[in-house]
Amino acid sequence: MLDKNKDQKIEVRELKYFMRKVAHIKLSSEEAEAMIKFADSTGQGFVTLEDFKRVVNMAPISQEQNDGAASADASEESDSDKEY
Repeated sequence: MLDKNKDQKIEVRELKYFMRKVAHIKLSSEEAEAMIKFADSTGQGFVTLEDFKRVVNMAPISQEQNDGAASADASEESDSDKEY
C-alpha cells in the first residue's frame, strides 16, 4: 500500500497519500520531503525498502509495547509451569 506504483521506492507523494489514508495525518510537502530525506540513504529523493527497514528498526519501543511483550513472556512462563 505504501509503494502505490510498485516501483520499489517510496516517494514524497506516496508517503503523503499513505499518511493521509492510513495514519489519518495530513503532511505538508515539506514535512514529507524531510521524512524522505531523513530515510534516504542514497540522496536520490526516495526511500528504498532497505531504507525503510533501517528507519523502522531505529524506532524506539514504547513502554506500552514493552509491557505487552513482558506480559506475554510471563504468560508463557506460567503455562510451562502447569502440569497437564
